[in-house]
Amino acid sequence: MKRLCLLRHAKSEWGNAAIEDHDRGLNKRGEKTAVFMADFMCENGFTPDTILCSTAKRARLTLGPLHEKLGDAANVWIEDELYLPMPDEILERIHAVPDSAETVLVISHNPGLEMLSIELMKCDKPTQARVQFEHFPTASYVVYEFDCDCWTDVAKGTGRLMHFSKPRDLMEV
Repeated sequence: MKRLCLLRHAKSEWGNAAIEDHDRGLNKRGEKTAVFMADFMCENGFTPDTILCSTAKRARLTLGPLHEKLGDAANVWIEDELYLPMPDEILERIHAVPDSAETVLVISHNPGLEMLSIELMKCDKPTQARVQFEHFPTASYVVYEFDCDCWTDVAKGTGRLMHFSKPRDLMEV
């Protein structure tokens, strides 16, 4: 069995036209949320052994608190392909993970992350998946389990949704 966790980056800075999109950091709320979500993942048994993270500054800063908690316990891959990707591009990166990894966390961006969350869900009614993820705000967190032993077997429509949370449902920011 493989476990896949998807985390949208925390709330980013806006309003400074001199900063390129890729270089935007986190605002105060985003910094607080990144720490909270790292604690939440570790305290609830969602600890990844492999992390795939976008090269964008806001994604790397979202990763920071979790990486501090895990230390060398997780392999971290910072990847250009995860900056503003479409669902198939994210899935391609997941398929490249060594099968020795049991739990993978992807930290990336919308709309691709939200779209992939919908597409992975195993459900009889496609609208059920769309409604579940109708609003996928920053730091939203999804956990899927797949009945397979190889990451290349992770496919759309085969994931068992184990957890979905939005930070505002878990904390007061």
